[in-house]
Amino acid sequence: MSATIFQGDKVTAQKDAISLNGGPEFRTVSSDPQLVAVNCPQGSIIAYNGVLYRKTDNGSSTNVVLLGSGSGGGGINFIDNGDAELNNVTGWATYADAAGSRPVDGTGGTASVTFTNSATSPLADNRSFLFTKGSGDLRGQGVAYTFSVDTAYRAKVINIEFDYIVNSGTFVAGSSSTESDVIVYLYDVTNSALVEPSTIKLFSNSSTISDKFKASFQTSATGASYRLIFHVGSTSASAYELKIDNIKVSPNTYIGTLGGVCARATSIDMSNVANATVTYMAFGAPSIDNYGAVTGSTSNVTVSGTGWKFTAPIAGLYQVYSRVQVASATGFSGTSERLLLQAVTTTETVALGRYVPSTTDTGPQVSGSQIVRLKAGDTVQISFQQNSGGALPSDSGEVFIQQISSQSSDADTRVVVCDVSKSGTQAVASTAVTQVTGWTVNDDTHSGFSSNQYVVPVEGRYDVTAQLYTTSITANSEVTVYVYVNGADTGIRRSLKVNDTDNHVNVNRKVKLNAGDILTVRVSSTDSSYSVNPAGATFLSIAKISGPSAIGANELIWFNAARASTAQTVSSTSLTTVVFNTKTSETFLGDSHSGFNTSTGEYTVPAAGVYNISAGLRLGNLTSAEMYLVNILLNNTSVLCSQENADATITRAITVSRMGVRLKAGDVLVVQVKSSSDTSYEVRADDKTYFSLTRVGL
Repeated sequence: MSATIFQGDKVTAQKDAISLNGGPEFRTVSSDPQLVAVNCPQGSIIAYNGVLYRKTDNGSSTNVVLLGSGSGGGGINFIDNGDAELNNVTGWATYADAAGSRPVDGTGGTASVTFTNSATSPLADNRSFLFTKGSGDLRGQGVAYTFSVDTAYRAKVINIEFDYIVNSGTFVAGSSSTESDVIVYLYDVTNSALVEPSTIKLFSNSSTISDKFKASFQTSATGASYRLIFHVGSTSASAYELKIDNIKVSPNTYIGTLGGVCARATSIDMSNVANATVTYMAFGAPSIDNYGAVTGSTSNVTVSGTGWKFTAPIAGLYQVYSRVQVASATGFSGTSERLLLQAVTTTETVALGRYVPSTTDTGPQVSGSQIVRLKAGDTVQISFQQNSGGALPSDSGEVFIQQISSQSSDADTRVVVCDVSKSGTQAVASTAVTQVTGWTVNDDTHSGFSSNQYVVPVEGRYDVTAQLYTTSITANSEVTVYVYVNGADTGIRRSLKVNDTDNHVNVNRKVKLNAGDILTVRVSSTDSSYSVNPAGATFLSIAKISGPSAIGANELIWFNAARASTAQTVSSTSLTTVVFNTKTSETFLGDSHSGFNTSTGEYTVPAAGVYNISAGLRLGNLTSAEMYLVNILLNNTSVLCSQENADATITRAITVSRMGVRLKAGDVLVVQVKSSSDTSYEVRADDKTYFSLTRVGL
């Protein structure tokens, strides 16, 4: 008897299966293929009760996936078994790490928690996973899934999402101040590094309405293997069960990265720095090097040019920061001494900072940062030079390099940068505000700079830095550098009382700008005769730090606070928290996630990531020859950065900053000040007293 009957334009099969040229089959079955094994080749299509399934292996098994489900549907999902429709937990493994609020690596040990597959009241389709914790303290246990990341998705933003509901028991959900009983983490297997995504908490404990978890993280440039982890982080003795479904880990549609590459070293040896010689610094082994970009880390300074070297793994914009401080001014020849710190890239040399110490300066320090454009393979070294004087004793220093955006095929719509430098000396014969002219364009992605002004091409939030090198100025004069917006002083300015004839004065602000806004650099001084000199250190640098697609992939977090109206009196030699009592205007971005408390001066980090932090204090009513210290503290114990200032006059502005600090959600930052013996001074309320933070990556 024929196996098929031709009837008009239809073919009616008389058998349960149609073999496609000896390979995959199309088969109908009378029982659920997820429960009853079906014997057919891998790739076969199985029809049951109006639903189609695809066989995922050869032979007789229940290994099928629902067509159109999270695992078998369209789009990329690194979790092959993410929707439970395979009727197994293949790929998932429970673990028992050391008891802690965070996983160690999400593998090994003997766990009491279980992870199973269930067809009872699934969240979606026919099956869901059950994560079950029994009674007792099971902190440190969980379940994890190891997955691979193709080269195309490395150094990129990756999304995590899944649906969940409390199936039974007592589960504590997360809040702004409390972590959920179960948190979500990742582990970079390739680089043996724990990775905290943008959100770790499960914010619902409903047993009637499911919730969706969403977070993102950034893969490293070399990370080929990762582990998605559901971790019991609390010490709760309560039993509970979570029903989980539609687990998806997939590339974000945003093309490019923000803050992916990061390297830092914090130890340095100054003993071999030679006079009047450009010396490439050899910092110690990096404390952060998440892409293996650093080579030549040694404990000694190398003058041959083979010292500490950073190699960019991918093209993009990078922020380069370095600081060098020596123990004393021994051997200095007074104001004729010069300390010059530079970043030397494959294609250019840019000045980071320059310092002129006095003969009484007990801790000369030079520091600064610049934004540079690098191609994959370009290198960065830090050079240091003193033009005279004796050997410098060993003390402290650091270097930090942070990628702030990448280049890709659609970079023109996301990356805006302009970098110009002064091309000639400009004499100023007035105390009035004077526009600085005569610029040379080094980099301008949107051709916005012309006729000594920059026209903003795209609305967004920008990092604006201007630095002027003033010469032939009377000592103890005050110099102010401005960046005007549309011909007006909008507060992007900084004043400095100089103690030498040649000085650097700079201002850095993160501001909101509109398309068409015009930026110009201006200067004023209490001296009526001075010059603005190029000398490789007078520049204007503008970089867009957010845009629609970037925010969608990696939400920007920032805040700016200031001391307003009245000064804060300090009546103690102990560390005193500075209370910044106002969040600055929208021009200076304010507080994106309401993390700053104007009553206590504390900022609570809303989400994990890599942050740039800076603060400045204008101190008044000071005692001469007194020492003053400004700290930024993390969780009230760890000093992120500090700056001392000695030989104080009546007022003094002290700035302190730290680039690329990795913070967790819930971390608390404060700014504190102290003196060695002065018990009656004040923190002034003006534009030099501020506290600022921006998240630059995940």
